[in-house]
Amino acid sequence: MVNTASNTGCARLNGYVRALGEKGLELDQSLVLTSDYYIPDAYLAAQQLIRVNATAVVATSDNIALGLLRYLYERGLHVPRDYSVVGYDNSISDALFEPALTSIEQNVDELSDAALSIMFRRLGERGADVEARDQAAAEVDAAGQEKRR
Repeated sequence: MVNTASNTGCARLNGYVRALGEKGLELDQSLVLTSDYYIPDAYLAAQQLIRVNATAVVATSDNIALGLLRYLYERGLHVPRDYSVVGYDNSISDALFEPALTSIEQNVDELSDAALSIMFRRLGERGADVEARDQAAAEVDAAGQEKRR
């Protein structure tokens, strides 16, 4: 279940499609259920689950997963006995369910540190390139002035 109206949702769906491709599989569009990031919207989208005959769902946000869980529990269906559900974002509300919702966590601090590290390393490399180029230009300029004398 994915919010295809958001960049994040589209990026997560594209990751799924890429992973399928790496395994030589094609996307079955009928298995892609769409929902906004609101629990009531996910609840409505979950009604399509019966149509696709799936027993496992990856929700691209925890709110989508929570709407799905609400729909399942109201119908006497349980996770993980009847359905396997994985959310995304690992929000605090995941722990409210028994068993707790399995969710993919993005460690924003770790991702930010890694991105900054890469950026500073590249800037440092670029700075070294500029310094080397300027040094080489200065040497050529100095050599040219020496020949003119």
